[in-house]
Amino acid sequence: MDPIQEAIAEIESREPGDEFSYQAIAKKYGVGRMTLMRRHKGETEAYGVRQLSLHPQHETELVKYIQTLTERRLPPTRLMIQRFASSLAGKAVSETWVSRFLRRHPNHLISAYSKGMSKQRCKADSGARYSLYFKLLLDKIEEYNISPTHIFNMDEKGFQLGRIGRTKRIFSKALYDQKGVRQALEDGSTEWITVLACICSDGSVLSPSLIFKGANGAVQSSWVDAIQVGEHSVFTTSSPSGWSNNDIGLAWLKEVFERETRRHASTGYRLLLLDGHGSHVTMDFINYCNDHKILLAVYPPHATHTLQPLDVVMFKPLANAYSTELAEYLQDSQGLLNISKGDFFPLFWRAWSKTFKPLLIKRSFEATGIHPPNPEVVLKKFAKEASDSEESSTSVLSGEDWLKLKSIVRREVRDQSNKDVKKLQRSLHHIAAQNTLLRGEVRGLRNSLAIKKRRDNKSYTLQLDNHPEYHGGAILWSPKRVQQARDDQVSRQQQAEQLQLQKAEIAEMKEKARLCKLQLQKEKRVERERLREERRKVAAAKLAEKQHQKPLNNARKVIQLPQKGKRKASQPHKPATKRQKRVGVAPAVVGVASVAPATPARSRRSRPIQPTKKLFD
Repeated sequence: MDPIQEAIAEIESREPGDEFSYQAIAKKYGVGRMTLMRRHKGETEAYGVRQLSLHPQHETELVKYIQTLTERRLPPTRLMIQRFASSLAGKAVSETWVSRFLRRHPNHLISAYSKGMSKQRCKADSGARYSLYFKLLLDKIEEYNISPTHIFNMDEKGFQLGRIGRTKRIFSKALYDQKGVRQALEDGSTEWITVLACICSDGSVLSPSLIFKGANGAVQSSWVDAIQVGEHSVFTTSSPSGWSNNDIGLAWLKEVFERETRRHASTGYRLLLLDGHGSHVTMDFINYCNDHKILLAVYPPHATHTLQPLDVVMFKPLANAYSTELAEYLQDSQGLLNISKGDFFPLFWRAWSKTFKPLLIKRSFEATGIHPPNPEVVLKKFAKEASDSEESSTSVLSGEDWLKLKSIVRREVRDQSNKDVKKLQRSLHHIAAQNTLLRGEVRGLRNSLAIKKRRDNKSYTLQLDNHPEYHGGAILWSPKRVQQARDDQVSRQQQAEQLQLQKAEIAEMKEKARLCKLQLQKEKRVERERLREERRKVAAAKLAEKQHQKPLNNARKVIQLPQKGKRKASQPHKPATKRQKRVGVAPAVVGVASVAPATPARSRRSRPIQPTKKLFD
């Protein structure tokens, strides 16, 4: 604030009738006595005020309005502020006016990049809900005597393989003005790789787990070529979606968390803080935790952006560091190399080593009020701050104070009969009255809107999970029972929403499995077509070869000499020799009875052999 304004504010903060010295106050703030006196009495204004598009009081009201919009989670943009100011000034203000306006109010306004927040998260930001969360959490830590070395937070973070986050770059002004080059080169690969991270409130960190997109559990050697035993402590796996699922969540609990924290826990309990993701709250997951003295603490729905150390502090520096490493990689390769899964781990590991350090990890638990236990770190964000003295009700008179306005004008203005004075009085009363009426109208519209929202909510029958039955089931609903029924209904709705979310995830996985199956069928069909085409080409080639050889074979048969029997064509032809029959006469035996003729001999082919006939002289 300007010193002269501070001096005037101190004078006006005094009770009416209190004596003060312009000289003392001017000396205190280092301003001129006469200047202070004239400015306080309204005789003169600062030169800068006459050059402003808005009166300082208008700017103060605009600051208040921006604060009101911010409380509603609707912070305005620069263009919106420019429109507000133009409406107040009655003329158009420039874009540079907004910059000067922000510089004039550095203690109340700040310009920052902002991401959208879902309505669910906005509704979840409640100081009352967070108070109950901290009470339950700290009571359990005290009940089970959990030390800081046994308080852990686990969550998953997705990385798009080739996408670089928003970063400032230095461009050639000539090319930038020509709109030739206004964007930096990036690989553009949108495939997701998930990291399961777990940190401890004592500053230590567990080995990260990388989930690649692929067949369940199958890891290609090219993805992990850069991992060296003894140098890197990391686990890898895969899933069809590239995200965590029930099996991976349970495997992480057994193979990573239990293995790396069991030796420090001895016989005590360990506290594991995580969100309500379906892969973290399965029955197998919960039963394993119960069997191994692991207490599960699930954050309230849509509240991890405020309560979870990894979300609040750790993941943003990790993402920025990865973007930096990826940008340097692309710069070194001049954009000639595409980003592959095998390139992810070296880039990620350097980013991980730079960000997941003990000091930052401890700061994340401090920022969320977990250790050291301090819920006010979070709850103070939802407590309304007292207004500054500059913005208090004593600095500005409202429309209801029209009598005070009238008395001030009478006291300060000597000529009450002047037309301009009367016009000024009427204008002041008119503006004050209109302002009061409009505020009442806005208040009524907001109340009506709240009532309409309540009416739009679907009515339901109040039910108590456990209630005694009297006189055949009659129940008298006390306010306590009504609130209990409301809480039970909220719990049932949350369970139903969680079930719907799980069903949606299952449906999504089934759809992905169906698409994967269709893709496999398509690939198999293409492979069958390819093999069929290859067989057709081979058959056509054989047929063409056969057709080509057929005339040659026919010509070869024509030039060959005819032959008889089984003689080979290469053997010379021998003239056939005529076999002569040999005739023989058997000697006669006188006086001996005739004997039956013997069975004729047969050849190898069972042909009878004729006996040789000899001629005797």
